[in-house]
Amino acid sequence: MGLQSALLVLAAAIVASLAVGALGIPLKTVWSALLAPDPTSTDHTILRELPVPVATIR
Repeated sequence: MGLQSALLVLAAAIVASLAVGALGIPLKTVWSALLAPDPTSTDHTILRELPVPVATIR
């Protein structure tokens, strides 16, 4: 139970880290970029290319 809770908190922190940034991308867009990326969406491209690797390192 403790590990599951910790992983849930970690996932929420990563999503929040991606949403709060220089662009202020809405959580709905962050979620859709992670689950079903749209290569024509600038926000999705930004989220895939820049902060995801940084957020996973933090």
